Amino acid sequence: MSGRKLIVGWKHTAEQLYARYKNEPNTQFARCFQALALLRRSKTRQETAPIVGVCRRAVQKWLAWYRTDGLDALAHRRRGGNRKPVRPLLTPD
Repeated sequence: MSGRKLIVGWKHTAEQLYARYKNEPNTQFARCFQALALLRRSKTRQETAPIVGVCRRAVQKWLAWYRTDGLDALAHRRRGGNRKPVRPLLTPD
């Protein structure tokens, strides 16, 4: 399957990305750094996604964040969604 060539203005080497992956205590961010290291080592997004354990779209999103914000800003991204505790609909009364 051929597609468009992945063009990224890499600011880090594959070794730097892999070192960041190995030293990251947060597993969500570690996945992201691992994916970037694999992409930097010429893996495709389709090959990278199952290795890291996410969908191809997540890899694309991480790559877009890396392109625009860089590696340090990528580590400060948080998952979206409503994180407020849900109040139960039924009460003991």
